[in-house]
Amino acid sequence: SNLSSYHGVCFLPLGFTSNPFDAGWSDFDRHGQLALVYAHEYFHHYQLAHMLERTPYFAPNNAPYIEDPAWYSEGTAVAFQSAWLKTYFSSLEVFSDSAQSDIAAAGRTVNDSRSFKEIRRKLMGADGEKNQNCSSDWAMTELEEDGATWGECDAKMLVPSYLAYLTSWETVLVDIPKIYYDLGFWGAVYSLTGLSKTELYSDFNEFMRSGDAEDEPPLGWELTPEIFLALDFLNIDYERL
Repeated sequence: SNLSSYHGVCFLPLGFTSNPFDAGWSDFDRHGQLALVYAHEYFHHYQLAHMLERTPYFAPNNAPYIEDPAWYSEGTAVAFQSAWLKTYFSSLEVFSDSAQSDIAAAGRTVNDSRSFKEIRRKLMGADGEKNQNCSSDWAMTELEEDGATWGECDAKMLVPSYLAYLTSWETVLVDIPKIYYDLGFWGAVYSLTGLSKTELYSDFNEFMRSGDAEDEPPLGWELTPEIFLALDFLNIDYERL
């Protein structure tokens, strides 16, 4: 519409690029962290582009509103950044003579096997290394939909993986943005999964405490380079203005 913006800007001050998150990274790890940040913010631009003039969860006034929850916007961007770096790290000059294991310090995906087990051990009160940001009584609720009210538990970032397990990463990263302008986020989820918000959260809470805490994540849980390369991001028809 005539209200649409044709440009997206990600503002990263020089101080941040010199020392991301004030973490004191080595030069090698700093480049890795910046690569993750750039991929993360680029994915947010992709999300916003398919909203057209409708606003995301963090925009002022929230009207008209896509109703995408923070766990979706951020959880998918984190999955994307990790898969992107694993897929293309050897194409970046700074990593040309490196192996993937060398850049592990620059960031680890939240939806890998290790993180999956650490979170579940905490939720299930099991032995072993645990995610200390979570508690055994944590539950997915509407509070996790807004960055102003969500808690510290990283389990919320796994809801996109749960949706991918139920459907596919193509559904989560491509099909939902393809239709959330017309249907809104929850309308898109219902259209593609048959689940309401209440049902999704209830099923996710049950799943995260089912089976054994040492079980591997189910097939399709992690966004791997193989799955990433098969995603058809460019096949979304855009609105002709």
